[in-house]
Amino acid sequence: MRTQTTNRDDRAVSEAISYVLIFSLITLGTTIIYLQGGPALDGAKERQVTQNSERAVVLVQERLNEMMEQKAPTREVPIDLQDITVGVGGLEPGWVNVTANTSEGEVSYNATMNPVHIDTGSRIITYENGAVMAGQEGNADSWGLRREPSWAISTNDTGYLGTAFLRTISTTGEGSIGGEGRVRLVFESVSRTNENLNGVDELSITVSSPRTSAWESYLRGLNGSLNESDVTVSGEKVTMEVDGFADGDGSISYNEQVLRTKVVSG
Repeated sequence: MRTQTTNRDDRAVSEAISYVLIFSLITLGTTIIYLQGGPALDGAKERQVTQNSERAVVLVQERLNEMMEQKAPTREVPIDLQDITVGVGGLEPGWVNVTANTSEGEVSYNATMNPVHIDTGSRIITYENGAVMAGQEGNADSWGLRREPSWAISTNDTGYLGTAFLRTISTTGEGSIGGEGRVRLVFESVSRTNENLNGVDELSITVSSPRTSAWESYLRGLNGSLNESDVTVSGEKVTMEVDGFADGDGSISYNEQVLRTKVVSG
């Protein structure tokens, strides 16, 4: 009887040890998976939020381009919050200057750029003067162009400028909303300026913005297709100057739109 009792006790102890070992292995495996897979899951979520935010700002660009073309008085763009912050103002603004020398004298236009933006926590995506950009606030070299503004140039066969279409869009306002839920960006037309200049023999476009690298990339892209033009950078200012025009002079179509902008819940 004592021998049988000892065997039953030994089997019970062995089974208990086995359960402990199995539970320990399961716990260890779960911990390893969490430690290895957790950062990857967090990174995937962060990338998804950034991509969704970029798509939302591209939608802003598309809706506002429609607004300009249709001369509509207002536009609204809904955005779903995903632990992001949507705002206008709050970032350091910029400005753009367009100066043209014409047969009737010098003409100059100035517009302020107060960006609409989405802050994901790791990156900021902005709509600034018709362009979509992404980068980090305070780091001018981090900004990249995601969608170009709706500017256009035409050249002759030898690469001299014939006509330039330039549009500046000033979004004015101040405010932001973050967290969860849905917000609406509301844009209301305040003023429009449309000018057509002929007999242009000199053109200068200067953009001053903390998002310097994005604007430099864009203006260098325009400059690459032109003869007798140059791009220079000084601090936050990027300037493109054009001195050569098809048939000796060219034409400029300048369109400026000022939009009162606000962020509202719901």
